[in-house]
Amino acid sequence: MKYDLDLFLSLNEEYKTKPLVPAPPTYDPATLVERAARRVENINRKVPVAGKRVLEIGCGRGEVCFALNKTYGGDVVGVDVRSYPEWEDAPRGVTLLQTDQTAEDPQDIGKFDLIYSNSVWEHVRHPFKMLKRAFDVLKPGGHLLLSANLHRGPKASHRYRDIFFPWPHLLFDDEIVEQFYQTLNLKRTSAWVNQLSIADYFNYFNMVGFDVLHTSYSITPIDEAFVQRFSDKLDRFPRYDLERDFIHVKLRRPSNWSSGLHKFKRPAGWTPPSRRHPGAKRFWENIEASTEIIASNNGQPSPKLTATAGRNSGGANARTLRPQRTDGASSILGISDLSGIKMVAGGGIEPPTSGL
Repeated sequence: MKYDLDLFLSLNEEYKTKPLVPAPPTYDPATLVERAARRVENINRKVPVAGKRVLEIGCGRGEVCFALNKTYGGDVVGVDVRSYPEWEDAPRGVTLLQTDQTAEDPQDIGKFDLIYSNSVWEHVRHPFKMLKRAFDVLKPGGHLLLSANLHRGPKASHRYRDIFFPWPHLLFDDEIVEQFYQTLNLKRTSAWVNQLSIADYFNYFNMVGFDVLHTSYSITPIDEAFVQRFSDKLDRFPRYDLERDFIHVKLRRPSNWSSGLHKFKRPAGWTPPSRRHPGAKRFWENIEASTEIIASNNGQPSPKLTATAGRNSGGANARTLRPQRTDGASSILGISDLSGIKMVAGGGIEPPTSGL
């Protein structure tokens, strides 16, 4: 099949009456304030905010920082790579800074009990450096609440206002997308995105040294007919990845941890993963034993589903490598399996790249 402009235009016309996102989010001031209030409630449910020094990475106009300060008081700092006119209205107790925290010599912003970031990490050009920086500015025992759009999800292109079919970024080269915008004389409004997968995030969490306390996902059910039509492209990716739009994680900086990137050791009795996991069967026994899944249907939220089957990845049957810690405790580390299965922290194992 030829993935050219003609196919692109044909698909977009076909999906015009059944767009991937029927009602894209709006950004008028009233909606932003209402959305910020909901997010603040959600943050406080996960980590009580009162009395904590809080940092928001990618604060935008500052509405979440304002809401945190209004509701719980305390010291709130927001950072972004650009400034906004709304920052002029920041109340006492809120500090908004234009700074790139991935720079070689980042601005000193102090230490924090809690860091929050929503729909920002996918736009960061150096996401590992940003995670390392977040770890460094967290106080021992502090938490990072991170939500990010996953590159293999159907909405990851961020162009659903103009492009109505799923996974355009996995099907078409960037040049074809550019030709589409030029042909229809449309202004590109979506921001640059990186290509991090679920496995990438978990590998980064472990390399930096975070404990993964909770993981959940926002899911869009797979359009099976669409996947079958373009299986030559989409079968390169696990179904597990193709349906997951967002990852939501609660991370913690351990109270005692050695400085720098962490050295790993094999526990006593460790055997090669290929011997322990000879095939994909074990994937279904281990996957997401304690992971909450937030399902969505065509952009509309559905009731929460909680996976209960299988063994928790921290159980006796999950013999994974564990990095050394100064307090003698350990944290699960993802390892690559020679048979094609990838171990990931906090949720069992990553499926093989085909056959599931």
